[in-house]
Amino acid sequence: MKMLFPAIIFSILLLGCTQETPTAKSISDCTADIYDVCIQGLVANGYGNVSLCDKVGSGFKNACYYYAARNSQDNGICQKIVFVEDGINSSYNWKTVCEVVAKNDIDGCSKINSKILDFDFWGDHYQAECAEDLAVLNDKVAICDDLGEYDRTDCYSFYAYYRNKPDVCNKLPNKGEVVSNPQSTCYFEYNNLKAANWPKWIENIESNKRPA
Repeated sequence: MKMLFPAIIFSILLLGCTQETPTAKSISDCTADIYDVCIQGLVANGYGNVSLCDKVGSGFKNACYYYAARNSQDNGICQKIVFVEDGINSSYNWKTVCEVVAKNDIDGCSKINSKILDFDFWGDHYQAECAEDLAVLNDKVAICDDLGEYDRTDCYSFYAYYRNKPDVCNKLPNKGEVVSNPQSTCYFEYNNLKAANWPKWIENIESNKRPA
């Protein structure tokens, strides 16, 4: 299975299971053995705000702040991201992406590569994270089109699911150079997310903004 949830896998590699507790919807669901990853997941999935990020360990704070800044479109939260020595410069790189996404800089994702440290290994992944989040936030799948074939297919898949628009997969070709069939892969990932009932962070943060 070539592309199942690569963005989630990327988060796990960088940050230690960013969204590994999709069923948790409140802090009361977070038990001691998974507390940090659970709290971070609440914010990533749109169930919590920046105040929760202050409760987690240092290895989880920076990604948590990123998701809080993304959800609230508050660049000030990005400034809470602090240096953590992890050998892959994730602190600096997350802050770089955070300042683009929190400002809703639609053109910024295609420009961050020159700012990403260890770009040869991580650059495409950070650009993909940036594009995916801004595409969903702005309900504009065209933001995904600056990505390479692999990440573009993944970006379309997540957009299709989060924005309830599976037909957008038809915009992808049915034959690719890196992905054998981007169109069918997009539908495949969409259906996997749907079957898993993965939390739709954009719906959660938008519902929180509606008057009671």
